[in-house]
Amino acid sequence: MFKEIQILKNDVSYFEKLWIKNKVGQNPAYVLISADMLENNPIQKIVDNLELSLKNLKINPVFPYPLYLITEYKVKSDFIPLANSKNELPNYFNFRWKIPTPSEKIIIQKINILKNHLSIFPIEKFSQDIKIIKKEQKALHSLLREEDFYKDILNNLQNNLKNNFQQNEKK
Repeated sequence: MFKEIQILKNDVSYFEKLWIKNKVGQNPAYVLISADMLENNPIQKIVDNLELSLKNLKINPVFPYPLYLITEYKVKSDFIPLANSKNELPNYFNFRWKIPTPSEKIIIQKINILKNHLSIFPIEKFSQDIKIIKKEQKALHSLLREEDFYKDILNNLQNNLKNNFQQNEKK
């Protein structure tokens, strides 16, 4: 389940304490900015301070658990994922809690151990690599769809040619 985090001040050290308190990066969460803050601070400055605090703590807002910023305002951020409302958050993290079975507990322990090792991994390089691979896979997918399209046309032309040839032989 997503944890809701209310922002009351626009201060990098406040944000860092808030991230530690709410275990951001260890659980899925989203940030709501209070209307009072928006009266005194421009939204882009708040977002810049959010990004700076996350970078200071070496928390990636996407991996392993996302941190979304919910705002209706136009904001530029390549670092923090944005959403207009709670409804736009992925349903993947919305689930019902149940007591895990013994085998599930063993798997959870293994996941927790591996999750701790992820903090050593250079997330910035990893996310850049993912973006490059994602772009290449999209290009490959597009080319394969185009190839399928041309194959269909070729098959249709060959079938029409065979049909026309067979009809001419009958005459």
